[in-house]
Amino acid sequence: MKCGVSNGVLDQWRYGDSLRRSAVESAPAKFGGVGISRIDLPQPIAVGELNRRRSYSLPEPYEVYWPKGFKTPIPVQISGSNFSIEIPFAKGPGLYAISIMGQYPGQKDFGMISLRTIEVR
Repeated sequence: MKCGVSNGVLDQWRYGDSLRRSAVESAPAKFGGVGISRIDLPQPIAVGELNRRRSYSLPEPYEVYWPKGFKTPIPVQISGSNFSIEIPFAKGPGLYAISIMGQYPGQKDFGMISLRTIEVR
């Protein structure tokens, strides 16, 4: 079963599904790769704990997928300024963060330029 996001509404995703992500490279950013990270599904938090928290951190990607020519488990397909990849949700239910890595002019390294979070049950 493959589902997705349409009109800003998150569809139902299930463990074992995969996401096909495609986009167009947008100048001046240069596409680099696609990262995926995961955290456990949210649990209720006491009001006192919520009041103490000031931020939420994003875990480092457990995998980054690169274009053909790089050492990568699944190569990102590149066609002109378009790129696409099918990303498996292989680490069980949770919140998966899909990050697009890119580089702007003057940047030394690639960094995150886009982020989407998907809930997988």
